[in-house]
Amino acid sequence: MGVSHSGALARIAGAVRRGERSTVDVIAQHLAAAAASQDRLNAFTRILEGEAMARAEQIDAAVAAGDDPGPLAGAPIAVKDLIDQEGIPTTNGSSLAVDPASSTATCVARLEAAGAIVIGRTGLHEYAFGFSSENHWFGPVRNPWDVSTSP
Repeated sequence: MGVSHSGALARIAGAVRRGERSTVDVIAQHLAAAAASQDRLNAFTRILEGEAMARAEQIDAAVAAGDDPGPLAGAPIAVKDLIDQEGIPTTNGSSLAVDPASSTATCVARLEAAGAIVIGRTGLHEYAFGFSSENHWFGPVRNPWDVSTSP
């Protein structure tokens, strides 16, 4: 019984594309919600505040210039910390030191090209070798509907 957020993302993107909502405001709101939930849910290994706000400013500038930033304009997304984003370390849920990724995975590049904005990187079982999201290095990720269970 999952909850679909595609309708919410479409509404956000539509409002941003029509100039009814500022991308900076949308992203600031979602960054604040991510940070506020972190102690309870531990969903993120890294929240990308600076990167996300810089991208939000670019989207707002495109809208102000009359350009269409894409069907996902200003839509906040999170990326599993298993998928590369250029310039950001991909931990894979491990304690091993890693260099920042040298390129961005195609799936993320396509989302960004459509106007989506990555606000953070989400936790996982170490190297995705499991299903519980229990992680010795970053701590367990919790289900927002029942924090005693795995998401």
